[in-house]
Amino acid sequence: MATIISPDDIPTATLALPSVSIAAAAPRRLPPPCWTPEETVALIDAYKDKWYSLRRGNLRGNHWQEVADDVASRSPALPPKTSVQCRHKMEKLRKRYRAEIQRSAARRSVSSWAHFQQMHSMEKGTDNPSPPPSSSSSEEEDEHNTKSNSVKRINDLYNRHTNQNGAATPGVRIKMPGAAAKAYGQAPNPYPRVIPNSSSKSVVEAIQALGEGFMRMEKMKMDMAQQIEEMRMEMELKRTEMILDSQQRIVDAFARSIKKPKNHHYAV
Repeated sequence: MATIISPDDIPTATLALPSVSIAAAAPRRLPPPCWTPEETVALIDAYKDKWYSLRRGNLRGNHWQEVADDVASRSPALPPKTSVQCRHKMEKLRKRYRAEIQRSAARRSVSSWAHFQQMHSMEKGTDNPSPPPSSSSSEEEDEHNTKSNSVKRINDLYNRHTNQNGAATPGVRIKMPGAAAKAYGQAPNPYPRVIPNSSSKSVVEAIQALGEGFMRMEKMKMDMAQQIEEMRMEMELKRTEMILDSQQRIVDAFARSIKKPKNHHYAV
């Protein structure tokens, strides 16, 4: 007797397809290094010492490595901070300091940032061997330096021209108007923007004085050359007259010797 098998009794083979997960390969970003307050203070102090030793100049790669070594010695941590991390951290600190300065000026209050006083002492510190001047004194000092440089350049040009053309001509002097010597210890002008003689005006006046001096000098040279030429022509004329006079005397003497009659004595 044949056995009837129903479709439900037929075993079904289940194929398990492997699940393919397509994940976007996103680059893994490393978290920024964690700086403790002690490491930040050590970084500011190390950078300040190195920056002042370079007279507030730009730090190079070897300088940043020295800063990183100094930070590691001041505040040991594992792992130690690298020179690149120190440079990036210092850039963020200085950017934060400038933002705090603007915020404090707008609010007219002192910043509550923990590192503000230390950054302010580094930026505006007086222990720098060559501190940057303030805004008012820097403008006044720049104007004084511009005037001094203008006078020096004019004197150099005048001396060079004098050396090329011999001794200096008496009575010709180039003086820069409005350029008075600045006494040391004099209090700075609290209103540097209202100074009547600005640097550009002083330079223009100096150029005008230089041109007038050269014009007077050239005129005196032309007058002297004209006088010398007149004297030379007079001497040449006198020499010609002397030559003609001597030749005339020779001709007259020769003519007299020819016209002089000869006396013949006859014996009686």
